[in-house]
Amino acid sequence: MLAQIVGNKALDGGLELHVDAVLWATVLAMVYLQKYMSKQPELLEGLLEKAIEFVKRQPGADLADLFAKAQALIA
Repeated sequence: MLAQIVGNKALDGGLELHVDAVLWATVLAMVYLQKYMSKQPELLEGLLEKAIEFVKRQPGADLADLFAKAQALIA
């Protein structure tokens, strides 16, 4: 379902980066939400808060790096 929203190329980007599929899907969702929910900052903040907590709990995950790579794929 996520592939229908962000595209297969973006979804497959995680494979190329050797990133866990759930972690990559979370980062893609974060980027998508940030891009398309900018007019609802309070809701966006709440949604991103949980996702950020999840990403930070993943060993070796660099949120800033993954976020930048996902942004490039969801332009």
